[in-house]
Formats: sequence, structure tokens, C-alpha cells
Amino acid sequence: MIDITRATAILGWMSDRELAWLADRARQSRCIVEIGSYQGRSTRALADHTSGVVYAVDPWIPQPNMGEYGFTDTTYPSFEAHLGDHLATGRVRAMPTTFEAALADLRRELRGSAPDLIFIDGDHEGASVWRDIDLALELLMVAEAPAVLAGHDYGSEWWPDVKTVVDRRFGSVAQFCDSIWWVTLP
Repeated sequence: MIDITRATAILGWMSDRELAWLADRARQSRCIVEIGSYQGRSTRALADHTSGVVYAVDPWIPQPNMGEYGFTDTTYPSFEAHLGDHLATGRVRAMPTTFEAALADLRRELRGSAPDLIFIDGDHEGASVWRDIDLALELLMVAEAPAVLAGHDYGSEWWPDVKTVVDRRFGSVAQFCDSIWWVTLP
């Protein structure tokens, strides 16, 4: 059963429908890499529904002007407060760095296997989105079963580069749930 109640209690921009999509994907995944976790809204939806592990990769750098959106603390302590139970059990493993810097550690952790799901919601500038997709595809190269590569903010008026990059990389094979895009890779 999907229950996103704890996720929706965390401030963030992901819709209930998007959180439910993540929760459903998490139920089918034992290893998830999330790039961009912020205060943990999407991480909570993932961790509450997987029987495996969520690797939460985020540098947790304070962002300016977030008070106008109701955020008082946008750094790691907020994430830790929201995900403390899963951090304590190891269901969530926080990696306070960029995806590129975390890649070697992720490979060691995964011991030659690939994640079932990689969810990109980090830096939304074009070059960063392109790089995160490249790195995700590199990490998925060893996948023996189909894996899902997904991301957030497709079609966002604030982040037009996400749509541009996804369209150039995946074109008509991408699928959508609100502003989540995804592809299934063989």
C-alpha cells in the first residue's frame, strides 16, 4: 500500500501524484540513487516504500531566498530531522557531495551491480543536467535487468533546461508523470 503522508508533511515542490509515482517505483526497487534530496520530501516517499536502500546524494548547500517559500533551514540538519529513522536503520545513506564526487563511492557500495532506479533532481542548469544523465548512464551500464532513469522538473517554467536536455537525450522514448520524466533502460 502506498502512503505518502509522511512525505507530504515535508516542504517541497513535488506534487502528491509525483510522490505516489516515486513510492510505486520504490516498491519495485531495492537500490535507488537520488541526486538532489534537499529536505527529504522525495527521499521520504522512496525510503518509506522500498525494501532496499536509498543513496541520497546532495551537497546540502544553503540556498538564498528560500525563506519566501517557507523554508527556514535548507541544509543537512533538516534532511536529517526528516529522515532520521531511515538514516538510523541504513535504509537511507546520505552522501553529502555532488553526484560526480559520489560516483566512486557508489560503485564501491554497489559492488559491480547497478541501481534499479536513479532519480535526478539536483542542479537544474543545462550542463549539470546533461552531466548527471551521463553519470547515471555510466552507473547503469552494468545493469543486468531493466533499470529506470528518471528526473524532476520537466516542463518547469523555472528550469527550461531540464526539458531541453531530456528531449535531446531521449526524445519520444521518455514518459511522464506531471513534471517527472523517465526512461526504462534495458
